[in-house]
Amino acid sequence: MDDDGGPSSAAPLLPALLPTRRLGVLAGEARVREAAAFKAHGNAHSRNGDWHHALRNYAVALWLLRGDSAGRMPPPSLVAPGARPVAGAAALALVGAGGAPRGAAAWWRSEEARALRTACHLNGALAALELGDAALAAACAADVADDGAAAPADRRKATFRLAKARAAAGDARGAAALLRALAAAAPPPVAREARALLAALRDARAAAPPPGPPPQGGGPRGPAAAAAPRAP
Repeated sequence: MDDDGGPSSAAPLLPALLPTRRLGVLAGEARVREAAAFKAHGNAHSRNGDWHHALRNYAVALWLLRGDSAGRMPPPSLVAPGARPVAGAAALALVGAGGAPRGAAAWWRSEEARALRTACHLNGALAALELGDAALAAACAADVADDGAAAPADRRKATFRLAKARAAAGDARGAAALLRALAAAAPPPVAREARALLAALRDARAAAPPPGPPPQGGGPRGPAAAAAPRAP
């Protein structure tokens, strides 16, 4: 987790710096400041293992940092009391930087905003992995792994989390390809982690029971299917 301190273990679900109904009217650098506060609260929840609340804070931060969210209210799924855990299409829609905002866009292109987006995507990927949401973890990790402007260390971390997300989704081959690339080119600590996960994937594959025989008789994979004419 990208952790730079922040609130204590008593951090609330969402920072009480501004009423959430006013988040939609924030503009420019104020959006970046609020995003940093949400990220810090997300880190506090992560340290406590409270992954649902951590992910919600990272998601609000990403929403604030999207150019296409400027001047709009945050989705109720993010800030409404008692809202369901962040997941599914609503969460996937928050991934990325969004289109450039109308009017002044210096805040959106700033290094601070870029660094916050990177950290929240990385931390969001970690939280999603802990919650078993492989699709969201993969989307968050890929946003950083595919960003040529991101720092090499961040791209390696994102690639490792992307590999874990693919493995969790059942794509062992895709995960292994990423891990082999890390094992071959990454610095020793990352390469060791990649080799360890690669070995675990091999062990899991070796321990898996062999596939059963195809059904016999007139079923869809039996002799009747073999004798059926192919569609033109």
